[in-house]
Amino acid sequence: MISVSSSLLSVSSFGASDRGMVRTHNEDNLLIDDARRVYAVADGLGGIPNGEKASQLAIQMVGDFYDDTLMRGDLFLREMFDQINGAVYKQGHYYSPDLGMATTLTLVQITGNGMAIGHVGDSAVFLYRAGTVRQLTEDHTMKVAIERNLAKGDYEFIPEALSHTLTRCIGHQMNVDVDTISLPLQAGDRILLCTDGITKYVSPEFMERAFAVALTPERLVKMLLNEARDLGGMDNATAVSVYVGGTTPKIFGLSK
Repeated sequence: MISVSSSLLSVSSFGASDRGMVRTHNEDNLLIDDARRVYAVADGLGGIPNGEKASQLAIQMVGDFYDDTLMRGDLFLREMFDQINGAVYKQGHYYSPDLGMATTLTLVQITGNGMAIGHVGDSAVFLYRAGTVRQLTEDHTMKVAIERNLAKGDYEFIPEALSHTLTRCIGHQMNVDVDTISLPLQAGDRILLCTDGITKYVSPEFMERAFAVALTPERLVKMLLNEARDLGGMDNATAVSVYVGGTTPKIFGLSK
């Protein structure tokens, strides 16, 4: 775990990836750049070849894009994602002309007293604040797209396979639509980036408890990866956690 301080916010971070119990190799990749406060996860698509190459290239390019300057806003994020998408698309059709390759990509940069998010796919960013966990990103899946047009009681009729079918990813097409989010941070905030090997299997109740009791980002990441493995380890699982310095409100019976 590494801690970084500034005149505005102090942060500490930790990340890890687990192949799981079923997959023969790991197609996830992650980035932790504490010097620039840039954090990212990418999950290569397993249904087509070279998923690990796609996620590795995306993460490598994120690291290459950032320098010591401050965040330059949504336009910078969109430009960066567009260039990464083009590179993954080009490389994918070099390796596999018929199928190409693709990956999710979800990124957070902390600058000043806020954070900026860039997001494509079904990896996710969560924020724990004042005892409550909320997902800041939307999954780009067929299931989520269909849910927008259904009454809540009809969700149970959506085939499970559609929750794994992406409507957006990096490298599948020549152009990509990027979600960007900016929001202020508060002392005591806890941030999690993770691939769907966490979100598909770890229950919201377990995640909320883990956020509440994990006093360090390393503890949170290990709790989530262990839970995903204990539930069968059906997929690669990757988590990066960033804790903002300050006091997190105690939740009776959970926090210490």
